[in-house]
Amino acid sequence: MSTFSQMWDTRPTRLPKDQGGKAVIGGVCEGIGARYQIDPTFIRVLFVVLSLAFGSGVFLYLLCWINMPRFGLTRSPWATIITPKKQLTKAEKKERDTGWLLLLGLFLFFPIASKGDLRAVLVAFVLFAAGWYLAHQRQPEPPAELAPGSDRWHPPEQPHSAPATMRPLWLWIPVTVVLTAATIFVLGVVSEVRLGNYSRFGSAHITVEYEAALSDIKRPNGFVGDTYLDLTELEPLNEPRTIALENPIGRTDIILPTNVPVDVNCEVTIGETACPEETQNADADSALLTINVTQRVGSVSAYYAE
Repeated sequence: MSTFSQMWDTRPTRLPKDQGGKAVIGGVCEGIGARYQIDPTFIRVLFVVLSLAFGSGVFLYLLCWINMPRFGLTRSPWATIITPKKQLTKAEKKERDTGWLLLLGLFLFFPIASKGDLRAVLVAFVLFAAGWYLAHQRQPEPPAELAPGSDRWHPPEQPHSAPATMRPLWLWIPVTVVLTAATIFVLGVVSEVRLGNYSRFGSAHITVEYEAALSDIKRPNGFVGDTYLDLTELEPLNEPRTIALENPIGRTDIILPTNVPVDVNCEVTIGETACPEETQNADADSALLTINVTQRVGSVSAYYAE
């Protein structure tokens, strides 16, 4: 049996809360942790890192869920979908309903995960597959507690002298931040080197003076650094314009014009914003400019030049 076939055939089963697991949602992380003898909290941290760095964590979680059988069953939700219903047990028919919901979720979350950049999804898949491979090499056979024949998970008892495998949740917060920043930083450096722009890594200064030059500014997934958009010399607009500014991690500064009405909408996943809530220069003789700013980690500021 090849390694990859063995990985698939001995893949983790889900351990939902009603079967003895300490699952938060579907038992995916709990099942992976039990199969490979890894702290489930660490698995959850990795999914969060993949979500923050690439936007693919939720999609990967759903993909694992649909392909991991529930503890005590042999068919995964996906397998119950492609198996004739008359061949399914009562429990598997419930999994079939779950499978259809998960399939719908995968279709809904894939556009969010890709965000127009399939390379980010591919990198996330490669990292996940590499982690799975290493975990399998470390623990090629499932623990005896996961053997078929039971519908309830009974975790093995730990000797009193054994160190605790769980850590307080707050201890994982800095781990999540460090792993996310390190992953994005490395990918950003690789991207800059590939493009021959290593010397410009860390910041992007963009000045727009003419209406024709207004366009979306989307830093690639993996970019780490500051983005400065200078609109102080922007000429009045003939028609309303809307642009998007996306920066994965770092700082975004927008220097506003004084002769163009501007609406700035700022959204930061982790960080802070200092953006005006009302339309600026509302009485200016120009059409409205709308700037939609999205930042995953960092800060966003919009202000006038001193």
